[in-house]
Amino acid sequence: MLIGKGRKNRKAPLVWHYLNNWGESGPEIGATSTIRDGDWKLIYWHQDGKKELYNVAEDISEDNDLAQIESAKVKSLSRKLGKYLRSVKAQMPTFKVNRKPCSYPDEI
Repeated sequence: MLIGKGRKNRKAPLVWHYLNNWGESGPEIGATSTIRDGDWKLIYWHQDGKKELYNVAEDISEDNDLAQIESAKVKSLSRKLGKYLRSVKAQMPTFKVNRKPCSYPDEI
């Protein structure tokens, strides 16, 4: 694979789960859960429930959020991400105001 003789497609999705913000400044990474499944990447922002969707094969720099256009893909990836987070008993961030946990991505 390193020298270009063959390509294996990953079958299982990749998941990132960040509970904390990185502070007031920095790489603009907040509390998010993300799933990459094939060419598609869904980012779920815990604080406000916003979802971003990118086709990384066509948009490697993630400039074009397709969440409004590809609502079926957003729903499908939200279900996969929510199912995975529950299966590993992932700790969800809590809101400071009321100490309640954030919703899973498939609940919004």
